[in-house]
Amino acid sequence: MRHSFLDRYRQGTSLIHRLDPRLKFLATLAYVLAVTTTPPHAWPALALFAILALAAIAVAEVPLVAVSYTHLRAHETVLDLVCRRLLEKKK
Repeated sequence: MRHSFLDRYRQGTSLIHRLDPRLKFLATLAYVLAVTTTPPHAWPALALFAILALAAIAVAEVPLVAVSYTHLRAHETVLDLVCRRLLEKKK
């Protein structure tokens, strides 16, 4: 199934896009563990984590544009609607 609204975010030539997916997974896991184990009163460390996340977004050249659920639903095809209905019936 092809979704044009998602495909434009998959392609990229930045340094982050070219990294091995396993490395990106491990880096994300390490980041999540570091953030969640940081005490709430350690504001300088949390600010550093926020700056690190924003730097990674900037290096990856990811647009910071929110896509609304209504926008996503407006681009559904007939096949998407049929699949969703079938999945809802199974529940």
